[in-house]
Amino acid sequence: METQNSINSNVGWLFYKKYFADNADVKEINKTICESKLSIICAVANNQAFCMETVYPGLLIGSGYQHNKNKEGNNGNDGESFKIGFFFDHTTGMPIIPGSSIKGILRSVFPQKSLGKNSNAKDEWLKNVLKEDLKINEEIDPDVLEREIFDGYDEQDKCYIPLYERDIFFDAVPVKGEKLFSSDYITPHINRECSKLSPFTNPVPIKFLKVLPNVQFEFRFKLEKSRRYKEITAEKKKQLFEQIIETLGIGSKTNVGYGRLKKVKQDNRRTVLLLHDDQINYDDDLKKNKEFKGEVYDKDDLYLYIRFCVKGKKNEVHKKINGRYCDIEKNSKVVIVINQDFKIDSERLDFAIKRL
Repeated sequence: METQNSINSNVGWLFYKKYFADNADVKEINKTICESKLSIICAVANNQAFCMETVYPGLLIGSGYQHNKNKEGNNGNDGESFKIGFFFDHTTGMPIIPGSSIKGILRSVFPQKSLGKNSNAKDEWLKNVLKEDLKINEEIDPDVLEREIFDGYDEQDKCYIPLYERDIFFDAVPVKGEKLFSSDYITPHINRECSKLSPFTNPVPIKFLKVLPNVQFEFRFKLEKSRRYKEITAEKKKQLFEQIIETLGIGSKTNVGYGRLKKVKQDNRRTVLLLHDDQINYDDDLKKNKEFKGEVYDKDDLYLYIRFCVKGKKNEVHKKINGRYCDIEKNSKVVIVINQDFKIDSERLDFAIKRL
């Protein structure tokens, strides 16, 4: 089977390996890349996360990597080839934003005094976000908070926090999108003999790969509450990170609009759809540790949809896919395990899933 003809091919392999093979059909490979579909990358269990969506013109990540086919040879396909690098997940070939890049962009808004830098503007911006947007009333020293989050240093006890108790920044991965990739161009016009003539020099189009608008990325973290500040909880850290990324963007060419992201409205659907039947007292029947057999009747990029019976009456729940559930497929038989007593007025059921 020709790998380049499959829409489920590893795009990273196509882009960096197949592209440079002898007699490679670059035009066909480009088409396959741009037709590639989303492949879900499972999350680490028990992490914090938020989703953000790309906006026009899209997202460019990994542009510093080399990806240049010589003008001579390669079947004369140089005009068709992508000339700028891109970053992919090695296993799935999906576009991802490395955790190190996320950590870097988040730290860039802090004063960074410990690195020999200082910025009063950053200091004031950060304090304003903490106070006005996150409603934190404590007096926060951004430098102390920065060292705790990014260096794992506890200023109060003058010691480094154990690695397993520090904040962890995972890769951001695509979780939703009809199409992922497209091509775009930059058109520099540079006269290397006389820079004054550059504005009058014919542009040279440079083709590159980008992530399209309307693709949702999930930013994943393992966050801990602050040791120094009581009001800086893991949830507040997550909200701060979301605000920073929305403000600054991420990736390459953010100065011309690439890498801008918008917040995705949180899913407010009811966790459980219950039949209000006189024969069933849900407050009594859905008690902690009770188990019910069920079946996964549907699955999408984000959720498993499960039917289970209470006293012979069918009910439906949905569960977000994470590291524990990503391999459960449609039509699988499962067991619903109630984690907390259910209250009918809450419309939300706290449960786990076990495989049969």
